[in-house]
Formats: sequence, C-alpha cells, structure tokens
Amino acid sequence: MMISDKRIVEMSKSVSKYRLMLNKIAPYINRDKKVFVGTIYGQGGFNWMMDHVIREYKLQNVVYFSIGLLPWITRTKAYGEIGINYGSKAVNVVAIEPQTEFDTLNNGLLDSLCFNYFGKGKFLLSSLFLSLTLSVDNQIIHLSRLYGLF
Repeated sequence: MMISDKRIVEMSKSVSKYRLMLNKIAPYINRDKKVFVGTIYGQGGFNWMMDHVIREYKLQNVVYFSIGLLPWITRTKAYGEIGINYGSKAVNVVAIEPQTEFDTLNNGLLDSLCFNYFGKGKFLLSSLFLSLTLSVDNQIIHLSRLYGLF
C-alpha cells in the first residue's frame, strides 16, 4: 500500500513547537482514513504528545512516527540562505506506532528521503520511542539543513 500525499503530515520543527503544532492541526486530520503524522527529528517525547492529541481529539486512524535524527549529513554554508547536503547517513532509525505500519511508511515515505536518492540510508525500526526521546543530539534544527536534500 502506498501512502497518498494527502495522508502524511511531517513536521520539521524545533522540538519545543511540536505540541503547539499538533494541537493546531489535530482538528483538520481526516478521521475516515488512515493518516500518518510524524517528525523528522524524534526527541522530546513526541509519542506522549501524540497519545494526548489522539485522546483529546478522538483521532482513531492516526499512525505516528519519529525519525531518530536528521537522515542526511548536512551543514549550513550561509545561515538562512544556503544549505549543503553531503548525502545520507549510512543507516537511519525510526519509531512508529503501531509498529505493524513500518513497511507502509518505509515504502511510502522513508525510502524516498534517502535510499532512492543516495543508494544508502535505509531505515531500521526502533523498538521504542524512548531511545529517540533520550538522544543526546542537538535539538536545534536549521531550515537550510532540512531543505538541503532538495
């Protein structure tokens, strides 16, 4: 099964903005179809925020995911203007709930983030969101890094 572009919400924001963004988009999430909601950076207890939003807004068909770290090796050349992408990391990690949706997410989105372009950077399934939440990586994401792939 492929995921329609109208059924994926991917947030690339600083961790401190996830809760605010989730509460803003939750009323507009389709309740009749399966919707994938995730982050490209998995720190900060995203799964706990999603559990809260799912209960509060009575969302039945939401699959949520977090990518462990930025999946590319990037740097900022000119802040806010130029980003450089050196390619994909060798391996990437994602957590997803429910875990049975990993293949759908992998085939519909994750492979297109890295593997289809660079021939490496396959995603592995993390057994817990907690390992992503407790990552010691820097929580600041520069927009030029996020757009460096394209």
